[in-house]
Amino acid sequence: FKSINEVSDEEDETIIITPSSTVTNATSSETDVQTITITDDDDVPSVSFAFSSPSIDEDSSTDVTLTATLSVVSGKPIEIPFTVSGTATLTGEYTVSDSPISIEAGSTTGTVTISTNGLDDSDVELIETIILTFGTLVNATSETTDVTLNLLSDDNPTLDSIEYDNTSFAEHQTIKITGTISEAHSKDITIPISFSGTTTYGVDFSTD
Repeated sequence: FKSINEVSDEEDETIIITPSSTVTNATSSETDVQTITITDDDDVPSVSFAFSSPSIDEDSSTDVTLTATLSVVSGKPIEIPFTVSGTATLTGEYTVSDSPISIEAGSTTGTVTISTNGLDDSDVELIETIILTFGTLVNATSETTDVTLNLLSDDNPTLDSIEYDNTSFAEHQTIKITGTISEAHSKDITIPISFSGTTTYGVDFSTD
């Protein structure tokens, strides 16, 4: 017998050999059954992680999925335990499916789901973090120790003022327009402006 080299980590396998009592051109009383074990020597698979989105809004109807993917299919079940931390509040601002992430034998992926559906507040907030830190993997390995998902506020600040550092300037000079909002926000703020008057944009003046 010669075993065939595989790349999949799996349990040891057995070959059970049973001699037949019917032998061509001879007689035989040998009926002893023999078990031969093929010992697996393949390395455990490595795991990579990817979010379906790098961020999630408060009270979002779309959940974010973290997918764990094996480098190669395994014949053993994989478990990836994790703990949750970060600046966002578990159950108050988001929920997460239970630890561990499980990958069944013969499969290559497992998932965990983060949801903010139905969870909302009225605070204007900076970016908050949801951090999943991985424990000791079972039947697998990974170079990744943790992953971070950003939680974005869905409450908007107020534009308090638009100020000009000057209301006239010479052709070689510049002026700055400053917009001030009531509170710092987790998202970029865009204030559209339009131009009119006797000048021509791109000819008499430009913006950065």
